[in-house]
Amino acid sequence: MKLSRSFPQIALYLMLITYCNGYSYSNAEIPEGYTIIEGDIQIPIHQTGIEMVFERNFWEGGIVPFEFDNNVTTTNQTLMLNAMQVWENVANVQFVARQPADTSFLHIQNSTENSSPIGPQGGQSTVNIFNWNMPFIMAHELAHSLGFWHEQSSPIRDTYITINTNNIGGGEHNFEIRSTADFYGYYDFDSVMHYGQCAFSNCALCDGTTPNCWTITVKPPYDGIKA
Repeated sequence: MKLSRSFPQIALYLMLITYCNGYSYSNAEIPEGYTIIEGDIQIPIHQTGIEMVFERNFWEGGIVPFEFDNNVTTTNQTLMLNAMQVWENVANVQFVARQPADTSFLHIQNSTENSSPIGPQGGQSTVNIFNWNMPFIMAHELAHSLGFWHEQSSPIRDTYITINTNNIGGGEHNFEIRSTADFYGYYDFDSVMHYGQCAFSNCALCDGTTPNCWTITVKPPYDGIKA
């Protein structure tokens, strides 16, 4: 996938990423042989040592074939197409309806969760969507399917943010650095791939006025920015 210069500029304060905070995956529609890490990323169970903010298994020519499961309503199909358009507007990528010859493709289905594998899988990549009413959650999952990890997994993240491990209420692995990762451009606090400051907080109530509950704190001189 060829990236445009404006690729990191999907500006949204990612409080929406807290949708995965405390989420239970006991009944998740995860493909056989896969497991969930970092809240919403599907990886093969046998796969180890992944340390990439973005993988290099991009879609050839930036063309991403996709299909909808029969359980996706016409309305929700339109909403997903709109989320795809967000990416097409800022990156050299094109989502196209799957043809019989397309052996690597996205299979998008209605689910009890939001999750996606990282990049093409050499066959069907199952994208699960629950929040059809939240376009940037869909854009977030599409970014995973394009090959991207979470922004705070960047190997340069400790220059910009502090992870407050004492405030994490389980799921500490969600904040691990991908130490040998490749990354594109500058550290992007506003990336649609960045966790919000309250993600996985152990506080019952966490917001912009409760720094003692934050799992992510922005370091000076960047601390005028909210993660």
